[in-house]
Amino acid sequence: MQGPDFRVRVFEDGHLAEVFGISREPRSVSDDEKAAYEAFVQEYFPENQRGPYLSTLDHPQVPAKLPGYSRVLAAAGGRIWARIYAVDPTSSEAWEVFDPNGLWLGGVTAPDGFELMSVGADRMVGVWRGELGVEYVQVCRFHRP
Repeated sequence: MQGPDFRVRVFEDGHLAEVFGISREPRSVSDDEKAAYEAFVQEYFPENQRGPYLSTLDHPQVPAKLPGYSRVLAAAGGRIWARIYAVDPTSSEAWEVFDPNGLWLGGVTAPDGFELMSVGADRMVGVWRGELGVEYVQVCRFHRP
């Protein structure tokens, strides 16, 4: 899982075993994404640590495309959940779900402030942060059609 393509690459014993994902155009890095990244750094990083992160915006080798996914979770029943990359990691998490054979099953958006950690047969478990940043373990049930 890397690069701008919406693909999950599975390696076994150091060799590429399979590739699956969604046929979707890569997303270009726009001025909006750069502004969102800058806003995230300004809000969440102490002032004395911002410099190195913000200087990357002017680097001549800034990628032209955003990554497709940022995380992958193995879920109950062999399903694979892949988080769609977001410039602001505190934004609502959007996930794509694949069956054990790599067939796309659909998308899930986690509640605001919820960081997904584990997925069971009928629930997801994660950490939810309240308005003051206090973390709580939360279990959310879901129903499949």
